[in-house]
Amino acid sequence: MPRWLFAVLVLAVLQVLLWVFARSLRFMLGGKRRRWLTAAVFVAGDGLTLAALSRLVPGLFIAQAWLIALLWLWFLAAAAGFVPYWLGKRFAPQRAATALRVWLPAAFAALFAWGFFNANSTVVRHYMVALDKPMAQPLRIGVASDLHLDSGFFFGARELDRLAAIFAAEQVDVILLPGDVINDRPDAFYAEGMAAHLRALQAPLGVFATLGNHEFYGDAEENAQALRNAGVQVLRDAVAVVADRVVIAGRDDDTHADRPPLAVLLQQTRRDLPVLVLDHRPTEIVENVQTPMDIQFSGHTHNGQVFPANFIVRALYRLHYGHEAIDGKEIFVSSGYGFWGVPLRLGSRSEVLIVDVTGRAD
Repeated sequence: MPRWLFAVLVLAVLQVLLWVFARSLRFMLGGKRRRWLTAAVFVAGDGLTLAALSRLVPGLFIAQAWLIALLWLWFLAAAAGFVPYWLGKRFAPQRAATALRVWLPAAFAALFAWGFFNANSTVVRHYMVALDKPMAQPLRIGVASDLHLDSGFFFGARELDRLAAIFAAEQVDVILLPGDVINDRPDAFYAEGMAAHLRALQAPLGVFATLGNHEFYGDAEENAQALRNAGVQVLRDAVAVVADRVVIAGRDDDTHADRPPLAVLLQQTRRDLPVLVLDHRPTEIVENVQTPMDIQFSGHTHNGQVFPANFIVRALYRLHYGHEAIDGKEIFVSSGYGFWGVPLRLGSRSEVLIVDVTGRAD
């Protein structure tokens, strides 16, 4: 979808959300019709949006994301309460109005709490993959995509320590971070000393990452160097043979238009070892399964992060979330460990993948 069309759709949805919020706010306050309140809501909401799109003031883009997310939660609360109110007001209008005035803030608060819980309580998902290759010993892989490290107020050093504890408890052999580790710029990463906490991620075969679209929204190489400074091996359209046990290929995000096809990247790859691919966006699954790879790990979609975006990403990708064997190759698309913009998930969960890989005992 072209970015201009996406922007138009977002602005159109925003007008609906602003109208619902203004109408329900006037209802909540009661009394006079307060038409000025509707105008004030639209001026404030659209003014913030235009200022954010201008990018003249840092941080306003995140503020706009908060605005849309909170308006959406309010819309869901209003939508859920409208039908009971409409039915009830035919028999007891005053009681129905009072019930709706209680319902709206209570349902909004409950949705926010639920979304915050989903974003900050991580599910560890286990998978088993059997490859038709000789393997002297099994391989346990830990995967965490889409950390979006930014201001540590919501997601930073504390969450990195929690991730390190998860991987240590799972006793993984190798850790993979398939993109969007840093959110746009490494300023907060350095300012808040996150490198020491990222360095706490330890595995016998090392920690490997590739770059996602958000690393490319800033200076890609600057972000890559920040990760290297924390002990992470960054694979930028590169292949590593690790301890004669596994091949790991990392691709730049497809924001980088000049990246080579995976088939070219893997031309000289050892095929007697498991071949793992880190490809942030799951946009080239159909092409990638025709290469010598065995397992692909992607992220990016967040499984929509907030309902109903999970249905949108489902329509955009061959596999938008989860695990599927396609043409004999194993594809994983994670909803991610972190979040973008707001610490909320509805219809999605924060997750870490643990994948146990076995082969033939030749």
